[in-house]
Amino acid sequence: MWHWHGATPDHFMTHLAVWDSLAEGQQGPETEWGEHVTDEQCNGRSS
Repeated sequence: MWHWHGATPDHFMTHLAVWDSLAEGQQGPETEWGEHVTDEQCNGRSS
């Protein structure tokens, strides 16, 4: 499952998650986290 949180300076957090458990016998993490972004990137000031 890819997991994402997002927000903008004038809007509270958005939470998007689609959950499906691993198939029987499958191993590994159930959640794949996206890359962390800085406050500057979130506010549109990416360097």
